[in-house]
Amino acid sequence: MRRKAIKTERGAGSVTTIRSQRFIMSVVAGSLLIGFVVAPCLTCHGPSVVTPEDQARLLIKELRDRRFEPTPWQRMLIRLHLGHLTRAKQLRGEPEIWADLARLGPAAIPVLVEALEYPPTRTSIIQAIGMFGPDAKDAVPALIEILRQDPKLGVRNSAAQSLGLIGPDARNAIPELIAGLKEKDSYMRLACAQALGRIGPDASDAVPDLIECLRDKSSLVQVHAAVSLGRIGPSARAAIPALTEFLKDQDEWYPDVLEAIERIQGK
Repeated sequence: MRRKAIKTERGAGSVTTIRSQRFIMSVVAGSLLIGFVVAPCLTCHGPSVVTPEDQARLLIKELRDRRFEPTPWQRMLIRLHLGHLTRAKQLRGEPEIWADLARLGPAAIPVLVEALEYPPTRTSIIQAIGMFGPDAKDAVPALIEILRQDPKLGVRNSAAQSLGLIGPDARNAIPELIAGLKEKDSYMRLACAQALGRIGPDASDAVPDLIECLRDKSSLVQVHAAVSLGRIGPSARAAIPALTEFLKDQDEWYPDVLEAIERIQGK
């Protein structure tokens, strides 16, 4: 009888454990449902509801303060936050989100690269990536792909600017940036010319195309092409005759063009 009683107790304990596990799982599932499905729908009923963006702000602050690598769950939460803000048309009114992400350091780059998959926030995310400068080098392949294929001109422009801010580590983007010098939009040509200069000496293949840009319809493209040739340095020596001729017509930008020539000459 005692053995049977013990067996019954053990069986009851197993059932209790299973029930407890199921209860915990149901609580977790309910929390997710409330946090990511119900909360966004209730934001209009009062400030007491904890919304996904509130949760993400707290998470981002914690990541910023402690500077640790985000887990897959945390990455998903940040992506949901970005998406929800965009759907709610609140993104432009919340610039601090990008500043907070920038303060995370390089640990934020994988999160931002993953978030590039969501088109409505792509431009803002690209700009956030550019804020990291050289620390965003791991984002270069994704930015190259955007520069090559994204249908929106503004998105491609932002990608070119961020590649320039990354600097020499964005050297693999040089062919796409050279191609961008031939875009119809002058601001796109400007962004690509600037980016090539910021990449520096490794962008020597762009010298012939930048020389061509000295005759661009846009005076800004002309000047920044000259500045970029100077940043490329001695390997842009073939540009000196064109730059010398270009210098004759300059007034406001005379010092910048002269400096470009001197840098190429190694002075």
